[in-house]
Amino acid sequence: MTATSFYCSMVLDDIGRYPLQARNLLLCLERKGAIPRSKIVVHCTQRVDEDLRRRLQDYGCTVQLIPPYLDGAYCNKLMQLDYFLYPKVQEKALDEGIKGVFLLDLDLAVLSPLQVPDTEVVWGKPVDAPNPPLACLRGIFESARLEPPGLFACDSKAEPTLETNFNGGFLYIPLALADRVDRAWRTWAEFLFDRPELFAEYQDYRKHIDQISFAMALVSESLPYRHLDAHDNFPCHIPHTPRSYRPDRAIRVLHYHDCLDDFGLIAPIFSDNGGVFDSAIQQANTLFALQDDPMAYLIYKKYLASKAIEALPDTFDIFSESFINHARGKNGGRRLILHAGTPKTGTSSLQWYLADHRKALAAQGFWYPPPSEAGEPKHQRLIALLMHEDESAFVEYCEESLAQMPDHIHSIIFTTEGLYNHWRDFSPPAKSRLRAFASIFDIELCVWFREPESFAASLYMQYIKNPVPPGSDTPQAGVYGRDIAFEEAMNDEWFRLHLDYAGFYYEAEALFGKNRVQAFHWCGDTVKTFMQRYGIDLPDSDPPRHNASLRKPGIEIMRIANRYRDKLSYSDQERIARIIGDIDTIIGDHGEAFELSEAERAIVRRYTDRCRQLMQDIMHRSPR
Repeated sequence: MTATSFYCSMVLDDIGRYPLQARNLLLCLERKGAIPRSKIVVHCTQRVDEDLRRRLQDYGCTVQLIPPYLDGAYCNKLMQLDYFLYPKVQEKALDEGIKGVFLLDLDLAVLSPLQVPDTEVVWGKPVDAPNPPLACLRGIFESARLEPPGLFACDSKAEPTLETNFNGGFLYIPLALADRVDRAWRTWAEFLFDRPELFAEYQDYRKHIDQISFAMALVSESLPYRHLDAHDNFPCHIPHTPRSYRPDRAIRVLHYHDCLDDFGLIAPIFSDNGGVFDSAIQQANTLFALQDDPMAYLIYKKYLASKAIEALPDTFDIFSESFINHARGKNGGRRLILHAGTPKTGTSSLQWYLADHRKALAAQGFWYPPPSEAGEPKHQRLIALLMHEDESAFVEYCEESLAQMPDHIHSIIFTTEGLYNHWRDFSPPAKSRLRAFASIFDIELCVWFREPESFAASLYMQYIKNPVPPGSDTPQAGVYGRDIAFEEAMNDEWFRLHLDYAGFYYEAEALFGKNRVQAFHWCGDTVKTFMQRYGIDLPDSDPPRHNASLRKPGIEIMRIANRYRDKLSYSDQERIARIIGDIDTIIGDHGEAFELSEAERAIVRRYTDRCRQLMQDIMHRSPR
């Protein structure tokens, strides 16, 4: 008998997050679950791309093609047991001492060798909450003329459900019982699917046919079963620990449901303050960050981007015909260049340079609308209006910005790092308005990215300097002007998402169109790169550096001042930041530069390593 006595099985469909989840699960099974690739069976629907199926085979898995079953979604999992009933598979299992199969949802993180105390019985964890409601289940069992089993208190709030109402994400089936389970499971699934009236008062629960039919199969066949507790199927989507959780026991399997964040890591909605749950999340995310399938990650990022843009309302008709005609010009086809930053990539230097050369730019056919900021020559008003949901004011600003534009202008330049900084703060209607404005022109959005570790450090240094109105509840208030260390800043989702270069790139591309977004690798001279990219012929000079970052002494003093943030007015915070900046400048090279520790760099890499290859393929390393 070999060391591994189980198969693992999963179902893969053509949904954007599934390939990444599948590769994460495969990595967990091999690294932590003690399941070799040869014992993993991936059942792919016919919708799954052939290239993805081939890559799974190359990985060493057995790939089975299955037709959609019943609802073509949740019920597809019922097709898995077929494979394990093939005579050749059964013979091989007998020869190798394989006792059973784990049926796994893709949204699991396996952190320990997969085992069950008794390999001859069915194992599953009762549902976390009474879904479907007990009344619905009782009605179904009565209609099927089945005696319902006993009751069980759910793990979440101790509400009652049937004791065979298992969460379908993690099931163990003995191979000796597979045929009986398969036949009964399908019989009851088809019974439920053909009787939608059983869900007349519970329409939202018809999607649980796979789960309910399994509960019915256990009863109708009098199959032996046992219960798993939360440590073998731990939910990450409920805001508290389950009743069966024990803080002195390790978590063997996490079930993260829809808690996968923009980086493809698990972001649970509760914490046990450094206990075994937090430790399990860290273990899983460390593994997920190692996942080396860039294609799966690319599919995931594009899936998130398309979902975000599909949610936008249609607001293409917000501009008047007269403005559109003026904006496009007599010959049409004017170009709109939106420079999105990012922060700390020479953005201020570019803005000052463009503002200082407005007349020369106009002579060459480039219109740089009058800056909207008194202190900084950028178009921050555009961002403020997108943030404040004032459509008429947004339209008015766009019209005013181009009102004095001469007829010979061929390109319009707007620049503000707020486009990147607040991209995820914009509501769907706001992004739709921005798209409506951009659609008038031949749009190109350009953005500069620097190495993530360097960018994260610079962003931290800038954000603790930034003032924020006292009592503000804006997303940035968690990091602006705060007395926090770098690691604390990385715990803030708003801060962390600024490292999601691929997320911004693909969502902007989905918004403006393919090939409408140009990303550049920041190499220290954004002004020169910008000029060469867009064919601007102005004197080549070294623009002065703006918004210099603080050194360590300045950061230490700034953090002390930030302890009084809520007691200081916005203007006083600005004044303090200027004074501390002057102090930091006076100290100069006598003060140590701020650099991330190796532990802090590791945190950044956990979130950004999978993005690196995607961005390397996208970014221009030198001007074209």
